[in-house]
Amino acid sequence: MSTKGEENQANRFFVLDFLNVLCCIGVIWLHVNGAVWAFSYLRTWVTSWLLETILYWPVPLFFMMTGIKLMDYREFYSTKDFLKRRFFKIGIPFLFWSVVSVFWAIYVSGYLPRDTKLSVISMLDLIVNCKGMSIYWFFPAIFSVYLSIPFVSLIEREKRRTAYLYVVVYSLLANTVLPFVAALFGKGFNAELRSLICSGYLVYALIGYLLWHIKLTKGQRYAIYLTGVAGWAVRFFGGWYLSYQENAVNGTFSGYLNVPCMVQSIAVFVFFMYADLSWIEKKIGRLIRQLSSLSFGVYLVHFYIMRFFIDFFAINMSSWQWRLTGVFLVYASSVCMVAVMKKIPGFSRLIGS
Repeated sequence: MSTKGEENQANRFFVLDFLNVLCCIGVIWLHVNGAVWAFSYLRTWVTSWLLETILYWPVPLFFMMTGIKLMDYREFYSTKDFLKRRFFKIGIPFLFWSVVSVFWAIYVSGYLPRDTKLSVISMLDLIVNCKGMSIYWFFPAIFSVYLSIPFVSLIEREKRRTAYLYVVVYSLLANTVLPFVAALFGKGFNAELRSLICSGYLVYALIGYLLWHIKLTKGQRYAIYLTGVAGWAVRFFGGWYLSYQENAVNGTFSGYLNVPCMVQSIAVFVFFMYADLSWIEKKIGRLIRQLSSLSFGVYLVHFYIMRFFIDFFAINMSSWQWRLTGVFLVYASSVCMVAVMKKIPGFSRLIGS
């Protein structure tokens, strides 16, 4: 019989399963909304840009949840086992699907020239630089976080709050805020001042861990929400204005490590972390957990499925019907495909099982 504390812990971690599914759908929606990158002065582009900016937080949240789930791995197994588990769960699927993506890009999609010469060196180049499937850029990024966790997790649990807070604040100021402000005023920023302690997406893992273990007051949460809305507004309106000036999509306020995205992502995470999801868990908790277990596989295959629908049925990616409903078609099809793959002996390991 479970205790009240065990039930509360289970409910707390349900948030991560729920966010995992939500982020997976969000990523697919961003890709379905690919028409946003073909700038025009028509209302179609503005609505695509609105969707793009509203849904810009899923990838940062994946990094934040990585910090929450893996930072305490030492309590369960050794670093050798940690790295081995990460390789078999993420590394092998990445290698397999990267090879698939290369042949797909050459012989199906045409993303790579037909006369692309394949050798050991060229394949390494195509895989490491994600040239067959550009959305796989996420894997080298997450690998760098995995390889950093054994070091940052050496800090004792009781000292982490202070240590991580210092690293996060320093990194945000030196690597994100100050360069962003300098760019706004058309000034350069001395790169020698950037944080050497924490760079790249590791900062999201530390932020996720801190937010998970720090109790925020209502006032602090509302301040985070307001900052998040402001971050979204800066990217939406600023990007809209600059894109209209240049007749091309402007990326000044874009980037997962840019200020607008970081504050928006933190706000979304905090909102769901403190939201009451018990009613969802009671109604469809089992389904959410099952879908969450399929998310990695869905990420691996969804782009192929999306392109199949677009190419086979000659879908206009700018149509509002596709941009609003295509995500559900692609997600449902991807879930079914991955669920079937999981039942094939020996193949389940290739989708992260």
